[in-house]
Amino acid sequence: MGAVEKTLEEYKVLFSGRLRQGVEPEQAKQSFAKVFKLSADRVDRIFSGQPVSLKKTGDKQVAEKFALRLEKLGLECLVVNGNTAEKAFENKALESKSLESKSRKPEKAAIKKLNPNQLSIQDIDRMFSGQIKPVNVSAGYSLMLLFGALIILLLPLLYLAMTGAVAALTGYHAIHNLDLLLDRQGMILAAVFSYGGPIVIGTILVFFLLKPLLAPAYSREVEIRLDPRKYRRFYRFVEQICQRVGSPMPAEILVDHQVNASASLKKGLFSKELTLTVGMPLIYGMSSRQLAGILAHEFGHFSQSWAMRAGFSMGYIINWLYRGAFVRDKWDYLLEKWSEESEWFGAMITLYIARAGVWLSRKILHGLMYVALFVRQGLGRQMEFDADRYEARMSGSQHFSQTTRRLVELSIAYHRADELNNRSWTEGKLVNNLPEMTEFQAAHLTDDDHKYITLGLENGKTGLMDTHPCDQARIASAEKEKAEGIFTSDLSARVLFQSPEKLAERVTTAFYANNGLVCDSRHLISRDQQLEMTGRSQQSFETLEAYWGRWFDASKVLPVVSLSDVEDEQAVVKKLEQCKLTFRRMSVDYDQLEDQLVKANDRMISALLGRAWFAAGFEVDMESYGFERTEPEAIARTLREKAGDFQALVKKQLPMNKLLGEQLRLGLMLYVHLHPEDKQLISGMISALKSLRSQQVILDKIWYSTQALGHIEKVFSEEPDANKDMYQRAMDSARENIPEWHNQFMAVADTISVCLYSGEQPNDLGHHINAYLKGAEGSADYYYSAWEGMTWWHRRVMLRLGELALSAERHYDVQPLQIKVAS
Repeated sequence: MGAVEKTLEEYKVLFSGRLRQGVEPEQAKQSFAKVFKLSADRVDRIFSGQPVSLKKTGDKQVAEKFALRLEKLGLECLVVNGNTAEKAFENKALESKSLESKSRKPEKAAIKKLNPNQLSIQDIDRMFSGQIKPVNVSAGYSLMLLFGALIILLLPLLYLAMTGAVAALTGYHAIHNLDLLLDRQGMILAAVFSYGGPIVIGTILVFFLLKPLLAPAYSREVEIRLDPRKYRRFYRFVEQICQRVGSPMPAEILVDHQVNASASLKKGLFSKELTLTVGMPLIYGMSSRQLAGILAHEFGHFSQSWAMRAGFSMGYIINWLYRGAFVRDKWDYLLEKWSEESEWFGAMITLYIARAGVWLSRKILHGLMYVALFVRQGLGRQMEFDADRYEARMSGSQHFSQTTRRLVELSIAYHRADELNNRSWTEGKLVNNLPEMTEFQAAHLTDDDHKYITLGLENGKTGLMDTHPCDQARIASAEKEKAEGIFTSDLSARVLFQSPEKLAERVTTAFYANNGLVCDSRHLISRDQQLEMTGRSQQSFETLEAYWGRWFDASKVLPVVSLSDVEDEQAVVKKLEQCKLTFRRMSVDYDQLEDQLVKANDRMISALLGRAWFAAGFEVDMESYGFERTEPEAIARTLREKAGDFQALVKKQLPMNKLLGEQLRLGLMLYVHLHPEDKQLISGMISALKSLRSQQVILDKIWYSTQALGHIEKVFSEEPDANKDMYQRAMDSARENIPEWHNQFMAVADTISVCLYSGEQPNDLGHHINAYLKGAEGSADYYYSAWEGMTWWHRRVMLRLGELALSAERHYDVQPLQIKVAS
């Protein structure tokens, strides 16, 4: 039998220790560990760089199938037959590895110096090998670019000509129609109006036509500039890229929080100095090769000076046209205010005519902007393709798709990090290093995330007015270059910086400051602390679900009376079980009432919305909004009736809410019996709940009006050409009573802000609400934030109380309210 076994063939799947071209080592390790469910130590041993056998089988097809699976993960593999072939493969792999080592000495030298403090300027220089061949712009494209720039440059001249025509007509009237004022024949008022009216109208119109030309450009509040003396390595890195791309060295380098990099003219169109801005998430989440490629793309725009300036001028003019067409400032609102408050008929007519002229000017700018976009969109795409060729020649064509994918991954991760920040800010905490959290989220994207990214990259399409081509087209274009790349180091981009952690923290706090959040050491926590906090929050929500089932509503405060001492534990346990049993019997009715409440809530919001549209002067079918008559008294009566219907349903639900409140009270009594040291804390939270419940009606009213207000704002945001006067009247109607309700709301916020909702820190509710409301007074977001801040506070209190009550019930073996049936 043994002799027969020796004649059987044995196939081995060998991993050479090397990865396929363009595959990131860390990504390959993570994918391999995830697929085969291996520990990090075992994966590190397999990826040691030495050949290793990963599978033995007597079936050649099985071996080949397994090798193909490994290759999809990025591993370079071979199926061999017998020990002789295996030895030959090992020798070949080692020989190839030796050749690679000789051809890539610069990277090996850098790898030995992973410590950023030891990486020298010479190591940076050795990361580059060779020069990039300049990307030539075809004569046809040059002519198109010149022609497009001339067309777009003519648009402001056309606008100025129109403004000049209005000024000339006004002047002509003032000089040649003076006899209208002199030959008044007793009609002084008519003469003054007929002569002075056009002059006033023309002057105001010229002013508002010139206003877009004088609009100030956007300026940053806080900028983080890199000191060339402190960040010598990164400046050298950028200098080497500029030399090879053929671009001038930037005069300054800024860093910010965005997943992006950009190079721009420092002082406008005719400036000779560049400003480079690099997002810290790129530095944290990318390799130095990926970052080199991205910067080569940005500087590629500046390698041909005249083409770059033509493109920059087009973008500048389009932004100017957009500001003139859509951005409103205090002068616009002042003109509206004068026209609405003027009591003199002549002045009112004059101002309304001026407003009509302003509206016309905006329409003209709007049209000119679309002409400019149409001219630029094809040219802009070609500029991006040309810049992509520089990126491919810097980091390699095969690496371009990975960099593109990494940008998408980091963008998704940044939004995840931002969501975590929003959640932890409800506790008054923000992460102190946003780029670090972004990198962490990128490393923990799900399989669904990666499928979504792949579909987007493979199926993307360029829109008609898009100035940038889709990723799929850009990847295909870069791969046609078939460039090897002159920068092949896969070291983390962080090695280019001295103390990247401190720099990332500075960028993070600057970002918070630019958004009006004043943060100090009390509010800033580390990544791990934030993950722990949000993890505890998630566990608390699961506890809440286990304790309350589907019957908890954060916007509805339960009636909870004060705690009393427990004299007979079993009697309280029995009463608690009876309370749960009674509620289970009533749960069907409770669910039906909940459905009715939702519908009543929708009817109330619809009625408020209908009243707002009607009050603004829109032609609406009031019956569809629940109104039978449209007289003011009838509308007010209908609104009172709908609010009464809602409150009647709330009263019907009250007995069942009392049962839920009693369940909580009994559970907490048992908890305090077991942990008497927490009685004061729990009693304080219950007192705060009572204060909050006393304002439940106000909370409901703010919710109604907020929803109607938000709907109106959404409609008008989607229709920029809508009548602004009617919009303002609709807004005023929707928020008619909100200020009064909000004052009461803030009063109860002050009352409960001193309440501790956990044993660790106070609930700084007033601080959060004021931070949410800052600078947004009168908008739907303003009032919704107040309502949301209160409901979040209520949810956190109920989470904490539910956790305590549930722990006591488990101690006494009380069954939960909702028993989930195992599937």
